[in-house]
Amino acid sequence: MGFWERVYNVVAFIVISSFAETVTMPVTVQLLRKYFGPGIDSTYALNVAAQSTFLLTNGNEFIDFPRPINSKLVYVSDIGIGKPQPLNEEFQNLMDSAKGGVMLVSMGSIATSSRMPKSIKNAFVS
Repeated sequence: MGFWERVYNVVAFIVISSFAETVTMPVTVQLLRKYFGPGIDSTYALNVAAQSTFLLTNGNEFIDFPRPINSKLVYVSDIGIGKPQPLNEEFQNLMDSAKGGVMLVSMGSIATSSRMPKSIKNAFVS
């Protein structure tokens, strides 16, 4: 990591910390006071977060950016997903016609295939 990347990380940390302290924390304290009484302050809110058993997040662990995560983090984004529906006839015929099976590769919205070099695209089909 170069000097400017380190500077960027420090600035990003300061900005995110300031945002959390000035925007997120007052709202959190206000909600805690509403439901648990007037004796709640930001120190209490931070201690509750640090000492919590679990942290539920609406992210998807399979498409989230790779990073070290705490064992307290529980992904719950798929809690409301219903049972899968059968494919429509057109796609079912396409899947059935494949001799060696089918593998669906989705780059999501992060990697756009229109900007991908042909050599990489060809690596998927060869």
